[in-house]
Amino acid sequence: MFVPTQIRLGRSLGAIALSTATLFLASCDEEPTLTFPPPRTEANDIELSPENVVPTEPTDSIASGNVTIALTPDEGIRRLVIGGDFANLGSEPIEPNDLPSTRPGVPTPPRLVNIFKSESSPFDESTGTFFATVEVLEQTQDTDPDNPGTLLFSGTFEDTITLQDQGTVDDMLEGQFYISIASQDNPDGELRAQMIFE
Repeated sequence: MFVPTQIRLGRSLGAIALSTATLFLASCDEEPTLTFPPPRTEANDIELSPENVVPTEPTDSIASGNVTIALTPDEGIRRLVIGGDFANLGSEPIEPNDLPSTRPGVPTPPRLVNIFKSESSPFDESTGTFFATVEVLEQTQDTDPDNPGTLLFSGTFEDTITLQDQGTVDDMLEGQFYISIASQDNPDGELRAQMIFE
């Protein structure tokens, strides 16, 4: 299991969880200070799977992966901490602006690992609009043991993303966002996981 290195659970979390006071924006030059429900700092592990990709599941993909997510407050700022790994992508990971999106109106994601916001409910059955990229730390390739002429691609990713407004925090807690990992043969995603906080 991959655990993001940025997650730090301090002794002050208990006090933060009990606080219901409204926090105010200090100045326009600083990051936004948000009002939020008790912090959910427990790391939640989610499986990445080709079966979760919509509208069309990738054909004959043996790719798999896991992602760990957490929302952590830092002086009233909500941050999404995300990290994980993927294995056995059936084609080379997509490069920036390599391929056009097959969904009209949706720009090509600039990186291999991306976060989207689902466009409609049920969220896990909907495509979405691009929200953020996630930094890929390492990529490797190996020969498929069952098919020596085929390469399989694996890697790890990790990032911390500041959430800019309360609406985004609320929508994320409602499960409207998902993570997608794209490849050359599947530019709109070969792996997907809905980001659920429990």
